[in-house]
Amino acid sequence: MLTLFPPVEHEHSATIRGTVGDLSAPDTVPGLWVRHRADSRPLGQIMAEARNNKLPGARLSADGVVVVDDAVAVVAAMKNQGA
Repeated sequence: MLTLFPPVEHEHSATIRGTVGDLSAPDTVPGLWVRHRADSRPLGQIMAEARNNKLPGARLSADGVVVVDDAVAVVAAMKNQGA
């Protein structure tokens, strides 16, 4: 595991562990899109579906649109979805 910096205590009592992709906060749809943008549809289109609860694998929360099932959300965001 790649360590970028030592563990830091965050003011909201969550520990930021200092590794890439290993944060306490839930994954968001924009974060998922950034990692898979080469194969994904435009972010605006994906977010519109997510805000209307029509994106499988994602749900609305106080933090925005949160990914609850990474694999399902990636498939739903793909360019050739439904083809």
